[in-house]
Order: sequence, then C-alpha cells, then structure tokens
Amino acid sequence: MLELLLAHLRDKSAERVAARRALAEQELAAELGRLDRYFESILKEQTDPEAVGTVTALAERRRTEEIRRSQVKAVVHPLQLIEADVLIQRAEWRLESAPPRRHHATFSAQRPLGSAGAAPWSMACPQCGRPPALLVICRHDHCACEACSHRCSVCAEDFCADHGIAQCRVDAQAACDEHVRVCPSCRLEHCTAHEGLCTEGDGHPACSACLAPCGNCGRVVCNRHAEQSHAAAPKGSRRLCAACLKYCEGGTKEPVGVDEVAQCASCGKSVCTAHQAVCAVDGQAHCAPHLRRTDKSQRLVCARHRAGCAHEPGALFAVDEVGTCPICARGACESHRAACEHCGRRVCTADLSVESRRCATCAQLAAVSDLPQAVVAAALAATGSGPKPSRRWRMARDRSHLVVELDLGWRQTAVVTLRRGDNVPDGVVKHSPLRLKRRK
Repeated sequence: MLELLLAHLRDKSAERVAARRALAEQELAAELGRLDRYFESILKEQTDPEAVGTVTALAERRRTEEIRRSQVKAVVHPLQLIEADVLIQRAEWRLESAPPRRHHATFSAQRPLGSAGAAPWSMACPQCGRPPALLVICRHDHCACEACSHRCSVCAEDFCADHGIAQCRVDAQAACDEHVRVCPSCRLEHCTAHEGLCTEGDGHPACSACLAPCGNCGRVVCNRHAEQSHAAAPKGSRRLCAACLKYCEGGTKEPVGVDEVAQCASCGKSVCTAHQAVCAVDGQAHCAPHLRRTDKSQRLVCARHRAGCAHEPGALFAVDEVGTCPICARGACESHRAACEHCGRRVCTADLSVESRRCATCAQLAAVSDLPQAVVAAALAATGSGPKPSRRWRMARDRSHLVVELDLGWRQTAVVTLRRGDNVPDGVVKHSPLRLKRRK
C-alpha cells in the first residue's frame, strides 16, 4: 500500500519537480560563472605557488557548495489516509494436520493489484504478522508460525500463543489451555502433570514446586499453609504445617515445632526447649523467667518450690532443702537444723541447747498424773509395755507436737512424740544407760 501511494505521489509531482529543476539549473549556471570570474581575477594577482593552490582549493569548495545548494528536493509530510480503493487479490489454503490429530485451519495470502502490475504476495502469521517459514495448526483449528506455536508437554497437541502457556513454572515446558492450572499458593501457571494436593483444610490443588512435607508430621502442604521455623530453633529450620506450628512465648515469638515446645507449669505459655528448664523439685518444665538458682546448691527451682531459711533471710533455698521447725514453726535449712538427742526431732538451732543437745520442748518436760487415755494408750502401744501404776510420766507441748516421757524401769525411759490431734505416735526414742534407740 505504501509503495502505491509513493508511486502516485511521484507521478502527480513530476511536472512541478521538472520546472523547479530547470529554474535551479539556470540559477546555478549564473552563479558558477560569477564564481569563476571572481577567482580568476584573484589568481592573476598571485605569484606564490602555495597561494595559488590555496585559492584554487577555495574555488572548488565554493563551486561544490553551490551545486549542492541548488539541488531540488521534495519533502513528503505523512498524512492520515482516510479511504482508498485498492484492488486486492486474496488466496486461501485449507490446511490439515497429520493423523491422529486431524485438526484443520485456513491460511490466506494477499497482494495489491495496481497500474504497475501485481505486487508480491504478502504471507503473514495470523498471530505475529511476520512471514512464516513453517505453519503449525492449533488444536483450536487455526494456524500460527513456528515462533508463535508450542507443543503441549502433557497431551503432545500443538497450540498457538493464545491457547496455552509457553513455560510451566515447574519444568519450563509448554502446556495447552486444557492442561494449564493456576497455583493458589504462588499464583503462577503450571501444567497438570506437576499438580498435587495440599492436605491442609479440605484440601486444594497446588503446583508441585509449592508442595512439600511437614518436617514434623510429614503431611504434604503448600507454601501458603506452611511456615519455616527459625534457624535457631532446637531442631533447626524446618517446614511446618499449621497443626505443627507453635510460637515460642518464652523468646521473641519465633516459630518452632510442636515437638519442640512444652507448656510452662507456672504461666501455661508454650516455651521451646531453648527457653525452658526443669524445676529440680517437681521435674516440670518452666520458662526461664520463672526459674531461679538456689544460693548454695545452685539448683533451678520455680516460684512454688522456693523457700527461705529464718536464720538466713536473704538466701534462696528449694523447699526440699528447708524443713519446718516443730517448735517455732519457722523454716530452717539443713545447716540450721539439728536432731534433739532426747525426742529425736530435727529442730532449728535457735530451739536447741548447745550444752545438753536437747530442744526447748524437752527441756520443759514436767511430771503429770492425769494424761488423756488416748495419749496413754498410744504411748504404751508404741513402747510395747503394759500398764503399771508405778510408772512416771512427763509431758510438754509445743506448736506441733505433744512430747511424752515414760519411765520403763531399770533406768530406761521412752520419749513418744504425737502430733496435735493425732493418736498415732510420730516418733519413739528409747533411752538406756547402754544405748539409744529410735523407732518410728
């Protein structure tokens, strides 16, 4: 079409161009004559050969400039073509693919017919418009060139660029529109050969590049329903599904596996093994802020199992390192408790006489004549003796016990301790000149 327009423009402008060219040739001849006369007069005045060469070169340059300036040129300004009647010759071919596909397509070519004769045939790809070296029939019954067509890696059918994808996001192979899917996880297109099922929720399809097993339970989940645990997690960085994912509340909320956390026995938060420790008393896991080390044994204990010694107010002990003094009912550590040599109870050092090694309760034993029958029966049963009216009894009380001393005869005595309100002896100690025996 463009060649026809230019040919018509040349024919239409030929007369005007010829007139302008004739006028330009006349003006050029007059100007060249003037230049020749001018430089000829200058050359006559020159005697130096070098000056003659310079003037001659200048004259030639001026002549060349005038010849170039007088050339006739036509400048074409492109305008919009609204309507044109052109005789077009069109040819169509019906194409058929080789069996077993049996697809059909129509390919056409055309050429304009003008006064100068028929132009060459124009054969263009229906997709890109370039001349095709090879034609491929699409599965939707139209054709395209080899650059605009592909073969499906799933069904081996040929298709054009409008009816499929050139690259699957997994293996970069082509796939037709029947075997193309969009992964809901990565939002990229892939073929059905690389499609799997995410087991999260009701299950949904996803591309195989987005699917991988959970590092804990092994369920296959997509990237959208999985999260990577922190590299500093106890078991390292792992892919975890929603059911196996926890956030350590003892650190910076980093994602960890459900098999890496335990519930803090103090606050109930989920804490990974890197931010937890075990209380030395109850053996349960606690997060780090709820545990402290005892001052002497350096054992970790939680808040519920901490204790203090009345004789060391600033020191921290575990509850199994501190006992309650039965006399003053205050806590005392092992270094501030000792056994009374008379009743056998362990009391704090403040209630134990250093000289006699007896506790304050045993030092207050006083003779009694009317003991409660339940106490008498319990004491006799503990010592294995029968009732004798000649027995001498001594008794004293403190915060926790009733201490009864029974004369067994032959310079032997028995000290029985009973807890308040209880008729079962808490301890029995027999004294004789030869030996000291304790029975519980």
